[in-house]
Amino acid sequence: MRLPRNLLDIERVDEVNLAGKGGRERHVAILLPNWTRVNAPLYDFEIENRGETLRIEVKKQADLQWFDSGKYHQLNRQDRDIRILFLIHKKGRIDIIAVACLGEFLDWLLENRKSDGWNEEVLRIGSDFKRRFPSLQFKVRVYVARILKDAPELFDVLYRRGD
Repeated sequence: MRLPRNLLDIERVDEVNLAGKGGRERHVAILLPNWTRVNAPLYDFEIENRGETLRIEVKKQADLQWFDSGKYHQLNRQDRDIRILFLIHKKGRIDIIAVACLGEFLDWLLENRKSDGWNEEVLRIGSDFKRRFPSLQFKVRVYVARILKDAPELFDVLYRRGD
């Protein structure tokens, strides 16, 4: 299991409204009652669980998600272990909550989505620019719902509306 279900308050999923642009971590926090909100480049929340620090990056989109590729060049082991919590929604209402390990997800993108810009050269160039211009974002697209269908082995689905 990539993320124990008991670390999320799935019962409150209908209280979260993801409509609108950007932010929304404050709204998502009700699903993560025991997590600490952090301001880190690769993750949004962390928690101590059974002697291990778990970190998650929250991605909230209907399908198309943009990743700042410059952040993902030459990640260390700890960063590769970050979980990505995907909140896939329609008009702000969460339909699917899925989690993937960042390292496995990136490896899959680098192997299967090269034409979208997921390759080592783009990550390296993005990283170089990020070091020189820290506020610059070097975005590459990901259609999360499609990948969930194409590569379900990358994900643990923690919630699906109607299940």
